[in-house]
Amino acid sequence: MSKSNGEFLCLDDGVTTYDSNLFITHKFNFSSIIGGNFFSNYLTGHDGSHLFYYSETDRRDSVAYLFKYNDNGDLLWVNDSLRMRGQNLTFSGKSKLVQYGNDVYVFDLFGEADSSRYGVTHLNAQTGEVKSFEMLDIPYAYFYPFSAFYNEKWYFTAGPGPKGESEGMLIFDVDGSYEYVPLDFPAANIVATTHNGIFSVDADYYGGDWSSELYRLDYDAEQLNAYPLSPTSKYSSNDISLGVFYGVFSEKYGIILRGRYRNNDSSSSNHRPWLAQLNPDNGNIVWDTVFDRSNGGNSPRIYSNGQEVFLKEDFRFLYELKFEELNFNTVLSDDKTEEEKTELKIYPNPT
Repeated sequence: MSKSNGEFLCLDDGVTTYDSNLFITHKFNFSSIIGGNFFSNYLTGHDGSHLFYYSETDRRDSVAYLFKYNDNGDLLWVNDSLRMRGQNLTFSGKSKLVQYGNDVYVFDLFGEADSSRYGVTHLNAQTGEVKSFEMLDIPYAYFYPFSAFYNEKWYFTAGPGPKGESEGMLIFDVDGSYEYVPLDFPAANIVATTHNGIFSVDADYYGGDWSSELYRLDYDAEQLNAYPLSPTSKYSSNDISLGVFYGVFSEKYGIILRGRYRNNDSSSSNHRPWLAQLNPDNGNIVWDTVFDRSNGGNSPRIYSNGQEVFLKEDFRFLYELKFEELNFNTVLSDDKTEEEKTELKIYPNPT
């Protein structure tokens, strides 16, 4: 999901944008170029444009395309030269796509001999022209799907690498400089960026039981708070554990989380979808429910445009979710807000 002019972007076997009344505004089709609708990553630009990135390596060749569409769904340009970024490199997936002003950056995980490394490609967002390509000198780690942006820096949380490297966070500045900060806790998936820090959720699996927490971090990658996540008393028992993997932030409803509720004494097929509303000020679960498999689908997805919250079930049904509005002080921040703030110039004594 990406926020744009009250619309939201929904992923299924292709890419579809909806307005807040759940009417389809656009369907994006890449099949004439790449032979299908699947892609690695996307973002919605500040001008309402849409950028989609596709990369893969088969037995013969590595391919990559970056598409830009305007808000009317018209294709503006395609860059099909990205596979030429390095010799003897193959795509390992796990890409990232971010934008700042007229610059767009693609982060790719490349296979290199018996290891993997991330590389970043800097492009002109107006033309698709490649400005630079650099391999990052950081420990190999898997970057989780979402990122935060604050004070002209992107924050990517990372999981352990194949050789036991620690959890970490990549902090990447718009000027191209970066640092990798090891963490002593699993920051996992970023849920929201606020003026006071970053929220993320983590689910660990120990001996058949899930253990989940919501973390709040500052912009030096230091942990401020950790809130254990568990079902409320109407679902809770010694036989139940909860894995929470994803969340969205609503300016009216707080943090909406999605996870898997599991009976530890049963087989993995007993997993059922769990949905909860959480107060970001104190980490308290305000409301939660467990979906019956027949009603909630196997893997319902949640989306938000900052105001409304939506649920997509089995690629077929889309629902707007209504919660009680919460009174909280935590303020959402996004890359557009932060970019405008950093461009603001204040002159003392204007007289």
